[in-house]
Amino acid sequence: MKKTRFWKMSGAGNDFVVCRRTDWPFADISRGRIRLLCARGTGVGVDGLLVLKRLRKDRDTFRMSYYNSDGSRAAFCGNGARCAAQWAYRNGWVPKRFSFWTDSGNVEARIVRGGCVRIRMPEPRWEDREKRVRALGRWWRVLSVFVGVPHAVIWVGNLKKAAVELWGRSIRFHSAFGRQGTNVDFVSEDGRGGIEIRTYERGVERETSACGSGAVASAVAFCLKRNVSPPILCKTASGEVLTVDFSGDGLSHKKSGLGPVWLEGPVRTLFEGIYYF
Repeated sequence: MKKTRFWKMSGAGNDFVVCRRTDWPFADISRGRIRLLCARGTGVGVDGLLVLKRLRKDRDTFRMSYYNSDGSRAAFCGNGARCAAQWAYRNGWVPKRFSFWTDSGNVEARIVRGGCVRIRMPEPRWEDREKRVRALGRWWRVLSVFVGVPHAVIWVGNLKKAAVELWGRSIRFHSAFGRQGTNVDFVSEDGRGGIEIRTYERGVERETSACGSGAVASAVAFCLKRNVSPPILCKTASGEVLTVDFSGDGLSHKKSGLGPVWLEGPVRTLFEGIYYF
């Protein structure tokens, strides 16, 4: 029987299995095995898998490969990257400030106070204006923002009553977002200068408790909508708060002007164990 050692980690409610590539007992990382490992009820029960590989040429860095719970590979995951960074630091792979590699390129990371991790996100890109998308018999106003992965940001009046899985699924697969589809973020203002977010995640195919790239996409949309200054506090479905910060010349629909974009929030190691395939 094949087995792998793993760690279960949570990034503001987004949960992941972390495995070292050297512990993975198979030559390939197949969709079927990822689904078995990540399944809720019969597996570890997580949103995705992080596979970490230490690089021989530079012992102070590593490569993170991310897989959604449905077995598909994604170029980037914000909360997953924060979990990977903390795991690498606590296991002696890296110092408190370092960078590591993902399918979206090099990511800077900092281990900060109180079990929080801060990473520099891929530079967000967005469309010049909102688009109108028809789904479930109504029109939706959507701002498309790309943060390593695509997001569709939608403002709602009552976030608690939002049918995130029903609405999100219909928009996630909409033809307006191409064959690969999009993540969908439902957002409202919290009345204190921040925002609240609920996200339907592509590849997980359900609402997740948090989404790091979704927080960045939603913060960008908030700044465009209200012309507010960062940092932006983003309350997730888990109740945890992610902070999105950038220092540039401000936002407009014509150019970025963001400067470096940072995502910060809590990370916890929940438990470690052995999974038997």
